[in-house]
Amino acid sequence: MRAVKSILSLLNIVACSFVFDFAFVPYLFQPAHDLAFMRVGALTPQGAKVLVRDPEASSVQLWTTPLAIKDPVSRDAIMDRILHPAETVSSDTQASEGVPWTYALELNFPANQDFVQVAEFTTLEPSTYYAVKGVRRFANATETEINRVVFRTAPVRLTPAQAASSLTSPGVRFQFGTGSCIKPNFPYVPMSTSRLPGLRRLSRHPIEFMLFLGDFIYADVPYFFGPALEDYRRLYRQVYSDPDALPYLQKIPTIHIYDDHEILNDWDRRDAFPMSNALRAYEEYNGWANPDAPGQGKNAGSDAPSASSTSLPVNQRRPTYFDFEYGDVAFFVMDARRYRSHIRQPDSANKTMLGAEQKQYLFDWLRAVNHTHAFKFIASSVPLTKNWVWANGQTDTWAGYLTERSEILRVVATVPNVIFLTGDRHEAIDDRPIDFSTSPVNQFYVPLFDSFNTTTDLDDSIFYRREGNTKFGIFTVDTQSNPDQPTATYQLYTEEGDGQYPIFNFTVYGKKWRKG
Repeated sequence: MRAVKSILSLLNIVACSFVFDFAFVPYLFQPAHDLAFMRVGALTPQGAKVLVRDPEASSVQLWTTPLAIKDPVSRDAIMDRILHPAETVSSDTQASEGVPWTYALELNFPANQDFVQVAEFTTLEPSTYYAVKGVRRFANATETEINRVVFRTAPVRLTPAQAASSLTSPGVRFQFGTGSCIKPNFPYVPMSTSRLPGLRRLSRHPIEFMLFLGDFIYADVPYFFGPALEDYRRLYRQVYSDPDALPYLQKIPTIHIYDDHEILNDWDRRDAFPMSNALRAYEEYNGWANPDAPGQGKNAGSDAPSASSTSLPVNQRRPTYFDFEYGDVAFFVMDARRYRSHIRQPDSANKTMLGAEQKQYLFDWLRAVNHTHAFKFIASSVPLTKNWVWANGQTDTWAGYLTERSEILRVVATVPNVIFLTGDRHEAIDDRPIDFSTSPVNQFYVPLFDSFNTTTDLDDSIFYRREGNTKFGIFTVDTQSNPDQPTATYQLYTEEGDGQYPIFNFTVYGKKWRKG
């Protein structure tokens, strides 16, 4: 009996040490204050937004160079050579690399923005690969580099008349990713450095950009350490400092929207505290590099968000929903948190997830792109389907806002080739109305039972996948081969085969979308 008690005591000690390691070690010992990194966000035909953080250098100079990538075969070799040069010690590397680097601008990093700045390039060529390097300049005149990044600018933007004409719209063929939900060091490995294998798996795919649909941090899992601005900033730094994040940051531009865990679970209290701190940290690390929001304006040549925009109360800041385009493919990214009614409020015409202003903007956008863009992707951080029944599946998702959902679907029914992209549930489904819900990129799944209902009187389910701590989707969009019947092929990747081979494929065959 004494031996059994000793074994049980030892197991308790081991279990407690694991809990301390997973939950408290990052908080106490891994603040990542010295993090310096660079990543790409929004893409335009003339350039891109590049976010940079550096708390130590006096300034960072950004240099650009075009890359002669003409086909997928040469892409990886050229990228590897430019991202991992033999020597990256100063701005004067043109001779040693044989690359014509061109000086672009110089950034300084205010402490009140957690040393984050965003540079917007506006004079590049459409559909062209570029590399950007950041040269860190220190007070003692030494220079080093931050991680380099590569991206391809978006295709040329056509006028509505050009886009609506088969004679002047050449179409596009490209890939982009979709998914949500990451937590460093999950699945948990005791006493290890932080790990994000889901991002490492994603980084191997030659996608043009990633739509990350929320829960990029978990402020309340496994424990809510506090609502202070620093508490939220620390979580973003920990994700971006993860070793598995580096190859992802170097090659994959990412466009973000937030969800509840960037604030608190099932958030439905609009601008109540701590939304101001949570949203500010999100904007600094993820939102500023997104496409311009309504009313934000085009600040050509601006090298950072205006300082005043970060000090306004949350309800006076710019909207966090936005739209953008990639050739003749249009995207609308919803904010499904900041404007919603309380989840326990009975469903009615007065209950809203989007709020009146955002919903009207969505309807106006749908009318504008109806006959000018082959596919219209609408991204939501929570699933459109009403089939999730476990836990908060009937309250926190669009299942709890069915009246507004029906209103939106009635408008969508008049617009050809609309596809919804969603996340949140740590499972993957393909559903009708066309909703591709994909998560988690790197988090837990519920292992014991299905939480998705496929019985009658619900949405028509095409595919459901519960298992997997890594799930991300990749779309191949083709509006070139047959402009009157564009295609969008979805492929689901998991940790099977280390994320290199899809486990599910589904092609959406578009309808004729031009007038006449």
